[in-house]
Amino acid sequence: MANIICRGENVKISYEPGTITAVDGSKLESFTNMDVTNNSTALPNQAPTINFTKLPANLRVHKAATSLNFNIKATDADTTIDKNLTTEFYLDTGGGFKKITSFTANGTTYAGVLPAINGTVYAIKINKTSTLIPTNVVSFKLKAVTKDSGDAKGENVVNLSHYNTAPSITISGLTTDQKISKHDSTFSFSLTPSDSDTIDENLHVELYLVIEGKETRVNNFTAGGAEITDGNLAAKSNQTYNIIIDKSLPADNPLLPNTVDKFTLKAVNILEFRLKVKDDDTADANLETEIYIGIFGSYQKITEFTVDGVQNTAGKLTAQNGTEDNHLQQGTTN
Repeated sequence: MANIICRGENVKISYEPGTITAVDGSKLESFTNMDVTNNSTALPNQAPTINFTKLPANLRVHKAATSLNFNIKATDADTTIDKNLTTEFYLDTGGGFKKITSFTANGTTYAGVLPAINGTVYAIKINKTSTLIPTNVVSFKLKAVTKDSGDAKGENVVNLSHYNTAPSITISGLTTDQKISKHDSTFSFSLTPSDSDTIDENLHVELYLVIEGKETRVNNFTAGGAEITDGNLAAKSNQTYNIIIDKSLPADNPLLPNTVDKFTLKAVNILEFRLKVKDDDTADANLETEIYIGIFGSYQKITEFTVDGVQNTAGKLTAQNGTEDNHLQQGTTN
């Protein structure tokens, strides 16, 4: 009998004498059209399981990362029936779980549903946008759900942190209250910008001189022998740069006049981004905008920033409705 007889099914069987051997070794007599019913008890459907076989290092995802990557494996003991398992992914950033509607699995794009082959490992890549995981979120949950042909489900949930470590700058070669000769046209020092996040290898540094509370950006200086003319040093994290500033330039308005007896040198790590504000009410041509940074769940207002090269110390930006032409910079000071 080559066909499977399901539970409760009644069939007729026939066989020739001597073709079937009993348990005791004897040959059974022939039967013709004998009624046989399968009265075996069906095994219950076993729910599938899904496991994360690889997750982001230390369960941490950088806020600047452009993708969320992990590996999963969905398995079901009923391998003869459930060769494929319907698998989906969900994120909870604070408002409950929401389904991921697009991702790649082993390089193939899927619109929210993966027909995972039972027991196969898949490398999942999700496009990580600020809409999917907002930058102000400091932690979120990732859930994987798999379902077999009998609608039995298995799921797995993991908590991930969403982080960005603030960079720092170390200045050497100068000390507090150090005396700099007014007769010297230049002064020098070394600085080392650093960021413990490996994704932030490239940093932007600006220098300022503070005289009687007023900040002046240093647009022209040399860094490691290279001339900087726009005030922006594109620096590598943990690399030391020898800085030389000519305080006598420009001749008609020196950066550091000889009449100044005391000043403060400030080095700043710059955060650059573009901002677009929009109001469906077209009558609101100008929109008053403020900027905040979230640190460990607490928001702090940014009171100083630069827009298209113009310094803003009021902490408020009057932006044109729907216009995305504002190049903003904000820095961490050292």
